[in-house]
Amino acid sequence: RARRPSWHGGLPPSPFLAAPSTPHTRSRSFDGGSREPAPLWAGTSSYFQIHPLLNGEVDFYFDLALPTFSPLLWSTMISADRLREPATYPSVTRMRITHDAIKEWPIDIEFQDDGNTAPAVQPAITLGDVLYVIHSSLHRQITHQDWARLSISKETEIARAYTRRYRSVPSSAEVEASRGVKRVDYLLDKHVFKGLIRTLVEDDYWKL
Repeated sequence: RARRPSWHGGLPPSPFLAAPSTPHTRSRSFDGGSREPAPLWAGTSSYFQIHPLLNGEVDFYFDLALPTFSPLLWSTMISADRLREPATYPSVTRMRITHDAIKEWPIDIEFQDDGNTAPAVQPAITLGDVLYVIHSSLHRQITHQDWARLSISKETEIARAYTRRYRSVPSSAEVEASRGVKRVDYLLDKHVFKGLIRTLVEDDYWKL
C-alpha cells in the first residue's frame, strides 16, 4: 500500500501521493480521463530544479482565493498523475514557504514516512502536495487577535479583499461570507499563484 504523507501545523493531509505509479494503475484524471501531453520536465539534471509549474515558466493558472482547489493547466484541471510528480529534483522532504504579506504564517510542508513507503521509493514532496498545502493554509480563518493587530488602513484593504473574494463566486458567496476573513485576504489583489523563489537563507526556504 502506498504511503500517505503527513503534515505539521494542523492542516488536512494532502490527497496526492508522492510514490511514483506504474502507467496502468493511474488512469483517473480531473479532466474526465483525457490524456495530457508528456510530462513538463524530465526530473533529471546535474543541478537543482523546481517543477516548471512552481517556477512560473508555464501557462499555469491557480487562483488561491477560490474556495475550491482548482489549479488549471491550458484551461484544464491538472490531472492527479501530474500532481504526483516530484516538486523538485533532487527531491526534498521539507519546505517552508513564506510571503511578505503574511510573514507571521509560514507554510510548512514536511514528509514523514508512515512505514509503508517501499524501500526503492525516494521520499518526495510532490507538486500536488505543495499546491494543496498552500491553498489549505491560506484558507484558514484569522482570529480576533489577528484582526486587532491591524492598522486602520490595513483593515480597510483586507476588508475590501474579503468582500471581493466572496462575491467573486456567487454560487457560494453566502457561505464564504459567513466564514469571515481568511489569510488569503491579506494578499489583497495578488492572489493568483506566480511561482516560488528559493531563498538564500536555507535550502528548504521558499518565497511565494
